[in-house]
Amino acid sequence: MRITQAYGTIKALTNEEFGDGIMSAITFNLDIERVESEEGPRVRITDDGKFLPYSWD
Repeated sequence: MRITQAYGTIKALTNEEFGDGIMSAITFNLDIERVESEEGPRVRITDDGKFLPYSWD
């Protein structure tokens, strides 16, 4: 399974940290960078979006 396809897991971890809601894709940034390590190059992926709590009103 590709990690970027694991939306359910990412959403569950986000909800655990912030409560029930979603990460907005409107002001969303994705950063990919190469990180060198002793074992060889690694990939660091950063998702950055505003958290929007669910409103039950």
